[in-house]
Amino acid sequence: MRIAVITSKFDCSWMPDAIVFNSWQQYGTPSYWMQTFFRESSGALIHPITINSSYSQQLAASAVTWQDSKISFLRVKIVNFGPVAVNLTISASGLEASVNSARSTVTVLTSSNPLDGNSFSRPKKVAPVMSELPNAAE
Repeated sequence: MRIAVITSKFDCSWMPDAIVFNSWQQYGTPSYWMQTFFRESSGALIHPITINSSYSQQLAASAVTWQDSKISFLRVKIVNFGPVAVNLTISASGLEASVNSARSTVTVLTSSNPLDGNSFSRPKKVAPVMSELPNAAE
């Protein structure tokens, strides 16, 4: 049996990667973080959503609910494809459970430049940042 070993002084890389790694380190790309958002709400019920904003042409949104261990979750995902930051008020109706403002959070994945990515020197340049959402209500 013959085994051929091909070596290179460069690590193999192809686009788009979700996780980039070499022999001793790794990082997730912005695409990786987006995939984690979708994975966390698999098996969800999709709800209709309407965006009322003068920036609605640059926004895409979805709303889903799902249940895990007798706890119901609502997740609203909004993507801003435009160059301008947009403040929004989100309203949901027809939910089976009330909103728990003490456990509500917002997770933001953003960067000042839409072409930004992560690297070995800056592995968290574009990474999700979670914070409390104290204004959550019905």
